This record gives sequence, C-alpha cells and structure tokens, in this order.
Amino acid sequence: MGLPAYAFDPAEDTSKEEGARRHPRASVSLTIGLSTEHNFWSGITMNVSEGGVFVATHQVAAVGTVVSLTLFLPGRPEPLTALGEVRWTRPYGGNDDVPPGLGVRFLEIDHAALDAVRHFVESVRDPLYFET
Repeated sequence: MGLPAYAFDPAEDTSKEEGARRHPRASVSLTIGLSTEHNFWSGITMNVSEGGVFVATHQVAAVGTVVSLTLFLPGRPEPLTALGEVRWTRPYGGNDDVPPGLGVRFLEIDHAALDAVRHFVESVRDPLYFET
C-alpha cells in the first residue's frame, strides 16, 4: 500500500465520546471485501467516511481484529485498499431494519485512496423522499 496518508494515532481517539464523529459520512451501499490472516468475505457498506466504514455482514469478527479492506467506489476502475481495525460489532437481532455488521476504522490508507473517499463523501447526496 505504500506510505499511508493516514495512520491511526491512539492519542487522537475520540470514538469513546458518545456521538462523536470526526469526519462527515455518506450513507451508501457499496461492495466491500474484507480479509484477515485466515478468512475472506464480502459485505455491503452502509456508510463510509474518511475515518472508516460500516460493513453490513453476518460474518463475525472480534473487536480489535485487523482487516484488509477492498472498497469499490462507483466510477473508479480499480478498488481502493486500506488496512482497518474492527471497533465495534452488531450481531443480527432479528430486525431487518437494523443490519448486523462491523464498524471498521481505517488504520492505514494511502493518499490516493483517502482523496477518493473524501471526494466521494462530498459528492454523495442523500436520497430525496416525496410523499404520495
């Protein structure tokens, strides 16, 4: 992956602050691949920011697990790659409106990939809803 544009510094961790968000995020459904030393699986993102992604998946990974990510952004011929850490998990609870999955924070992501994520988040618009 080369030199990371972003490497997580634990001293900057604000994730423990309730409701704290350091980066704007886009609510989107994108294909994402995840792998660990022993497993590979795919999922769908529910949101993405320059800080990380939520991956809707039934695959279980423990908090603290380091994963390699392969994210497919629309309009880009090649997927983006990053290294991330599982920060939280949500098991399936029987409610289809609340998908199970993993919150993954980027640990390492190169400059081009980070710029692509920033541009994508800035360009995505929330869907419009109309009453009928």
